[in-house]
Amino acid sequence: MGMDFPASPALNQSFTAAGLVYIWNGYAWTGGGPAAAVLAHGQCRYVWEGANACRLVPYNGNALIISGKSEIVPAAGIPITGAGTFANTNYYIYAYMNAGVMALEKATTGYARHTNGVIIKSGDPSRTLVGMSRSFDGTTWLSEQTYGIYNISWFNRRKLSVQGQIATGSTAATTPTEVNSSTRIHLMNWGGEAVSLINNGAIILSALGTPSLSIWMDNTAQLGAGPSVTIPTGTYYHNAAVAQEFVPAEGYHFYNVKTTSPAGTSTVTLNYGLCGSTWG
Repeated sequence: MGMDFPASPALNQSFTAAGLVYIWNGYAWTGGGPAAAVLAHGQCRYVWEGANACRLVPYNGNALIISGKSEIVPAAGIPITGAGTFANTNYYIYAYMNAGVMALEKATTGYARHTNGVIIKSGDPSRTLVGMSRSFDGTTWLSEQTYGIYNISWFNRRKLSVQGQIATGSTAATTPTEVNSSTRIHLMNWGGEAVSLINNGAIILSALGTPSLSIWMDNTAQLGAGPSVTIPTGTYYHNAAVAQEFVPAEGYHFYNVKTTSPAGTSTVTLNYGLCGSTWG
């Protein structure tokens, strides 16, 4: 039975039949070699597991391309601790093969796309990117319980959320002022991924006026402001809601809420809490 090749093929067009690949050279179909195998990749997730350890675990399979070869992520996963790190520093987590056994390493060296499309440690195709973590004190990773998300996965990202501490603070300042730093939340993010932020609570104003309310990144960049509402005098509570979705530079950032008093003639009191989410 003859091959049913495409009619009027374009130059260098390929045709696969019975596992063999043919190329049209402008005059005839040539080749007939076996089709290249598609290697499974990224069937894993990097997760925080507590007790100063993160772990690369299999997810929807167990294959990960390292040095151009599809390797197997062990069923039990691969742990990595924050030992030997610098305090308050972001680390990329890379998988590599050590004498036939998959292992993880942490490095401040950034990543790049290899010629085969795999994201690798810059300049080293033997290391494949799997995650990112932030060190706390040079020996431990930051915990997911300290009002933040500090460990994120490169593969199979999911939405990770955190609730900040609920607290109260007051100011009469006419410039944006953080009234309680304990309400800050902390998020890691990959480049191009958005973080979502929302502040909920109440504003109390000691005199008639229109206070401002806004979310800030790293205490220096204003991201979003709440609605401008005139609040009557006295112990009148008004909803202190502000929401913002934003794409920050890759890495670690903290987020906080600031308010101002209208013309400095009254005191603004906030009872509030900030929530946020990232992908990883």
